[in-house]
Amino acid sequence: MNPLKFIITSKTNLQKKYQKKFSAVVALLNKLKKADKARKIATEIIFVDDATSMKKFKVKQARSLTPRECKRAIDRLFEKWSPAYMVIFGSQDIFPFQDLVNPADDEDSIVPSDLPYVCSAAFGTKVNPFTGPSRVLGRIPDVPGNADVSYVTTLIENIINHKPLTSSAYKKYFAVSAKVWARSTELSLKSMFGNNSDQINSPPASGKYSRKTLKPLTHFYNCHGAFDDPNFYGQEGNKYPKAVSSKDLLRKITPNTIAAAECCYGGQMADPVSTGNNVLSISN
Repeated sequence: MNPLKFIITSKTNLQKKYQKKFSAVVALLNKLKKADKARKIATEIIFVDDATSMKKFKVKQARSLTPRECKRAIDRLFEKWSPAYMVIFGSQDIFPFQDLVNPADDEDSIVPSDLPYVCSAAFGTKVNPFTGPSRVLGRIPDVPGNADVSYVTTLIENIINHKPLTSSAYKKYFAVSAKVWARSTELSLKSMFGNNSDQINSPPASGKYSRKTLKPLTHFYNCHGAFDDPNFYGQEGNKYPKAVSSKDLLRKITPNTIAAAECCYGGQMADPVSTGNNVLSISN
């Protein structure tokens, strides 16, 4: 029996966002489904807010696209079918994050997260019930606020054409740290790679890097981040220079690169208009 995979999304929000391009997006999802079949993966595309789509899987449709209803829909689908893998398609304007009360003592009262979707605990806003993930779930994010089919095409084509690499391919790294956290970054790099010889601290790093410097397939960022900001920042005293900029990463990153961002808002997918100058967030 082939492993079961669910691509989960919202028909209403996709139609609202992509309008006449909606069918093109669905065609891309079906192209991924076909490619999965060739890999002996049984993939199903599910619109949680569509009665016909959900009836096929014997689960009631989401009555609204609130975090509570989307969490319920994913919970019921998993309980009934136990898929090996689930993936949400779309950024937060297509399928919502779950809002968790921030347990840290800072100015952000809420942390948007996919963590509750991978846990069996019922809907809630406290993080404690969601510290034991028991499901495999990812997200294929389009660009928030931007119906860019070419971007979605690139994402889907990259997934279809991806071929696994050996772990040795990821032994070299590109790592940037705010100078005030240099010691913490050093410990992390030594734990992951056995050395921190290629660690870059900001300052003096200015945020501009060559294609050669960015070539390693593992990226690690331990910097400052800010809301709706396409940059990460270093720190020394009261100086906060740019450490990484999304504009400077464009067309320089090697295919199959993985990145970990130990930064505030490090995984934020922001509407390019809100970042200023129509610039993509670093995660996008």
